[in-house]
Amino acid sequence: MGKISRFLALITLFISVVFGACDFSEFDKNFIEVGAKERQRLHNEIKNAYIKSVINDDLECKKASLERLIKANAVFNIDSKALKKELASLSQANAKNADKNNAKKSTPKSQNSAQEAKNEAKNAVKKYRKELQDIEVEAYKNLPGKYFFNKEENRYVYIGIKGAIRKIHEAIKEAYKDDNSKQRYIDQLENELLYLDTRINLSKYSEEDVKNINAYKAIIDTINSNITG
Repeated sequence: MGKISRFLALITLFISVVFGACDFSEFDKNFIEVGAKERQRLHNEIKNAYIKSVINDDLECKKASLERLIKANAVFNIDSKALKKELASLSQANAKNADKNNAKKSTPKSQNSAQEAKNEAKNAVKKYRKELQDIEVEAYKNLPGKYFFNKEENRYVYIGIKGAIRKIHEAIKEAYKDDNSKQRYIDQLENELLYLDTRINLSKYSEEDVKNINAYKAIIDTINSNITG
């Protein structure tokens, strides 16, 4: 319960979305017309709105924020293949749900078994976790730093927070080998949280970097709480 409360506080503090629950009027009205700095702010808020829609399981807002995030990414020349694929899947899912709802209206309730309800709940949890993991990947891209393979030295080079997180992933991979257990993922998340809590001096980073660092931390914190809770 403490971890969940901490996550909610992080979301409130670090991923505050200026738009309302699902109000994109400011973006729709101003994004193309404003200057570069204000456009970047609106772009970041759309990303945060998308994260919030997944956490809240708000499909309507998720679809609306995805549409605008793809539009904004195009302006900044950011690849949106994964987002377009997700939007297409979301549209297909909405169509399937509509068909299912129509079918349910003509199906006697007695045919809805307890096992079907259990399976639906289980699948919903899997979908929720998968969406959070996808967001984790997207949030990682915004972290300061990088990692790359140095051909001359024949080794990987890790720089900044992004590099450190990648190094943690590879250390966990080396330790667990082919063991893809739940504990492996938990250890990865908790090592990331430990690093971000104890090794990062936020005063060294820009306001935008701090926002991205805390957004990433909030996401992995909620994934960890979801898995261990």
